[in-house]
Amino acid sequence: MSKRCPECHAVNEDSRVFCSSCGSPLDAELRLIQDLEKQKATLSKPKPAPTVKHDDDDDYIPPKTVNEPKSAMPWILLGLLVAVAAVAYFMLK
Repeated sequence: MSKRCPECHAVNEDSRVFCSSCGSPLDAELRLIQDLEKQKATLSKPKPAPTVKHDDDDDYIPPKTVNEPKSAMPWILLGLLVAVAAVAYFMLK
C-alpha cells in the first residue's frame, strides 16, 4: 500500500513521513501540528501600525461651527453715540 500526498497527489512509499515530490507532511497529525504552529506564529506577530497619509495640500476646509446668537449691545451703543453726536451737532449750531 502507498501513501498519496494531500498537496501534490504524488504517490509515496509507506515508510515516508514527508512527500518525495513537494516535501509536505504525509501524516495528518503532523500537518495539523504544523498548521497550529503557523497560526500561533502569525498571531504572536504584532500588527504594524496603520500609516497615516499626511496631505500637505491647501485644500483643507475647516469644519462648520454652530453660530451663536450675537449680542445687540454694540449696535445699541453705536446708535446712542450717533444720537448724542446728532444732538450735540444741532445744539452747537
